[in-house]
Amino acid sequence: MEISNYTVILSSTVVMTGWIVNNILSRRHEIAKKRLEYRLETLHGMIQADKAIQEKKELNDTVIEAINVASINFQLYGYQDEIDILSKFLDAIDKRNTKDILKYNNKLVVLVKSRLRDELKLPKLK
Repeated sequence: MEISNYTVILSSTVVMTGWIVNNILSRRHEIAKKRLEYRLETLHGMIQADKAIQEKKELNDTVIEAINVASINFQLYGYQDEIDILSKFLDAIDKRNTKDILKYNNKLVVLVKSRLRDELKLPKLK
C-alpha cells in the first residue's frame, strides 16, 4: 500500500471517531437538559404548593391539587431525601396535623430552594 492509502484510511478513521464522539456527547447533553427541565418543573411545583399553603392557611381543593401535582412529580423525578420528607408531609396532611404539615412543608421548601439553586448553578445564599 502506498502512503496516500494510509492517509485516507487514517483520515477516515479520525473523522468517524470524531463523529461518534460528537454524537455521544450531544446525546448526553440533550438528556441532561431534559432531566434539568423535568427537575425544575418538579421543584417549581413544590414552590407553588407552598405558596398555596401559605396564602390559604387551610387545606382546600386548590391546595390539595397543588400538593398532588407536586407529589406526583416528586415520585417521578425527586431524590430519595425529597421523597422521604414528602411522604412525611403527606402523612401529616392525611392526619390533619397542622404542626407537622408546616414542619415538613418548611423542610421540603428549604431543601427544594437549595436544590433549585444548585441545579441552576447559582451561588448559595447566606
